[in-house]
Amino acid sequence: MSKMYHVIMAGGIGSRFWPMSRKDKPKQFLNLIEDESLLNLTYKRLLELTTPEYILIITSTKHKEKIKNHFNDIPEHNIIYEPSPKNTAPAIYLSAKHIYNLDQNASMAIYPSDHFIDDKNKFCEVVSNISSFINSNPESILTIGINPHYPSTSYGYINFADSKDNNVFKVNQFLEKPNSNKAKQLLDEKNNLWNSGMFFAKVSTLIDEIDTYIPEMKNLFDSLDSISMYGEIWEQMPKISIDYAVMEKTSKAFCIKGTFSWSDLGTWVALYDLLEKDSNGNVEIGNVISFDSSNNLIISNKKLTSVVGLNNVAIINLDDATLVIDLSKSEEVRKIIDQLDEKYK
Repeated sequence: MSKMYHVIMAGGIGSRFWPMSRKDKPKQFLNLIEDESLLNLTYKRLLELTTPEYILIITSTKHKEKIKNHFNDIPEHNIIYEPSPKNTAPAIYLSAKHIYNLDQNASMAIYPSDHFIDDKNKFCEVVSNISSFINSNPESILTIGINPHYPSTSYGYINFADSKDNNVFKVNQFLEKPNSNKAKQLLDEKNNLWNSGMFFAKVSTLIDEIDTYIPEMKNLFDSLDSISMYGEIWEQMPKISIDYAVMEKTSKAFCIKGTFSWSDLGTWVALYDLLEKDSNGNVEIGNVISFDSSNNLIISNKKLTSVVGLNNVAIINLDDATLVIDLSKSEEVRKIIDQLDEKYK
């Protein structure tokens, strides 16, 4: 049985969590749940599966000190730094090349750093089943699909084929984040799951598929005398996601259903859904008073925030910036970022 390396993708900026998530301290470093950073919760979850030597973190060079402060037991060579953000495909390819240099027969697992998974035991059981499947089917690439319980427009979807073993399913199609009407249709139809963004494969298989569908990336790496010199070609790398570049095109994709509670914590409404609410359906954190208001997420660091007669909004009141947004429009926070002065980003 091949060894599995576990890669945490920690290079994102979490723009939909503005104003709390900033370029200098993005979402994965924030203590949003259980007084621990999302990154640390992800790392602890993986320690239930393996030891630090088999956990890699890929992140921005800008976060070098934060990563060192977070982790003192991960080998330094297991932390990979991206010179600049290039989306998920280049980061995954670089991680795969790094692991392949260590063990050509290895498998790898890829996890976003900002997911919240409540049941570690069920999560570990699913990953163990995936590992067994990959060892028996080394040409496969697996992802974990989550049973949708509402018509989300925040997640991509996976349409899968029926399976005799009722465990691992062949993927028919990866679907982009839908609009509201399409999301309702996908929820009503059978054989659709949310795409969790977690991927598992033999390292050699994943490299081969990326080489096939992103040949320019292969050519750039082939031009290097050593993988350690990747900084020389990084700015020439295409900025592209693994979903769009590979998973939507490959014939080797399979999925397994996640039997655990899951949230990708991508938006303020996702955080609201996860946190405990008062009798009015409000989540109030910090110095907050509310009256005749319901189903709100209100966070106020120091200043008193008083809310009267508001429903279904997020109010994030920080020292230097305040966001007020309809929770149903949480995805649209990104539209603000381009209009901000650099000091607020």
